[in-house]
Amino acid sequence: RQRQMCIRDRSKYLIYAIGEIAIVMIGILLALQVNNWNEERKLRALELELLQEYQEELQYNFQVLERFKERSTNRLNHCRLIIDAIKNESPYMDSLSNYYVVLTSTVFVNLSYNSFNNLESQGKEIISDKELNKSIQRLHSFDYELFEMQIANTQANVIEYGRPIIRKQLKAVRSDTDDFTYIPVNYEDLMNDLEVWNILAVHEQNLMSSLRIRDQLLENMKMVDQMLQEKLN
Repeated sequence: RQRQMCIRDRSKYLIYAIGEIAIVMIGILLALQVNNWNEERKLRALELELLQEYQEELQYNFQVLERFKERSTNRLNHCRLIIDAIKNESPYMDSLSNYYVVLTSTVFVNLSYNSFNNLESQGKEIISDKELNKSIQRLHSFDYELFEMQIANTQANVIEYGRPIIRKQLKAVRSDTDDFTYIPVNYEDLMNDLEVWNILAVHEQNLMSSLRIRDQLLENMKMVDQMLQEKLN
């Protein structure tokens, strides 16, 4: 009988000990769950903050691309006016001196990538929406890069080929507004120079390509912007 009581006491103690352990384990699991929930909440708050910054940067880049379109369209028109003058064997006009600058000037683009770099520094998984994440990554790994490469190609054509022509065949004249215009040293020689024709033709093509790639980039940026609005609002 005493032995049975001892066994019962041990069983009660074991059940009590198991209950205590279970309570401790449940407490630990709950604490972990709360901690994980807090960490996830902080991560999602950080994600929204970074995406808000990224959307603001998109708005800035929209403006940069609008200014780029305006300046590049202007240069394209000047390039075509010189080409038309050569094609039509037009006599020299003073207005042409305002257009030759297209052979020496380039359009610089200062797109901002700071907020994207901030996103990248947190790891790609910071963006929980897989489709949005994929679209942003593609925008930067392909669309922006293609545009920047085309701009660099256009600038290289001007620097390597256009500017030497300016130095040889055109005289720089400072205007009242401190801008430079360029007057042909010998207009007839300039008009008959095959190298000038080829440089202008390539430059026209480069400007057209730049504007076309810019338009495609803008469309993809707008798509990402729309996705951001749906997520943030």
